[in-house]
Amino acid sequence: MEWFLSLIVFGGAYLIGSIPAALFLPAFKKEARKTKSGEAGRHHIYRINKKRWTWTLISGFNFGKGLLTAYLTLKFFPGDFYLLLSAIMGLLLGEVFPIWSGFNGGSGLDAAAGALFLVNPFLILIWAALFLAFYLFLRQRVIAALIAIFVLPLIIFLTRHIYFTDNTLLLILPVSMLIFQRILERVPDLVREKSVKIQNGEG
Repeated sequence: MEWFLSLIVFGGAYLIGSIPAALFLPAFKKEARKTKSGEAGRHHIYRINKKRWTWTLISGFNFGKGLLTAYLTLKFFPGDFYLLLSAIMGLLLGEVFPIWSGFNGGSGLDAAAGALFLVNPFLILIWAALFLAFYLFLRQRVIAALIAIFVLPLIIFLTRHIYFTDNTLLLILPVSMLIFQRILERVPDLVREKSVKIQNGEG
């Protein structure tokens, strides 16, 4: 019956991950209705209201969903790696493909950070250090995030018998691949936005 329990954990985590920020953050309900799918991801909302605190509030909300999912899984199923993996993948798929907004969600980065922070905070510290280093060099937030997400599994692979385990690698690989693919989808939009700014003499 292990598979049945994994399915329940996966489903519960998916529901948590799919909770839209606009449902509990009324400040964004108006903006969410203006997006093409009603999606309340921070990138889409920010493009409408242009308020920088949008990023902080929605990121915190999604980070909290990750914390909650990991906390419940570790509390009720301590030491069960595969149930933890099911929970985190359910959380991410709920964040990326939420049932409430036509299966069109965010990148899952904040939710994953929240979950992994409880599992192993060093993973978040390493990613943050990589992101900061590449951002300071490139001055491109999205590109720096992509590189950091790509490099993180490589570091874990090379150090898995020193600082990490095979289970850590097994956990981070699907998480990184999904988030990388979702962020990569934003690159064409960023290129178009940059082109418009150049044409308008803004950049």
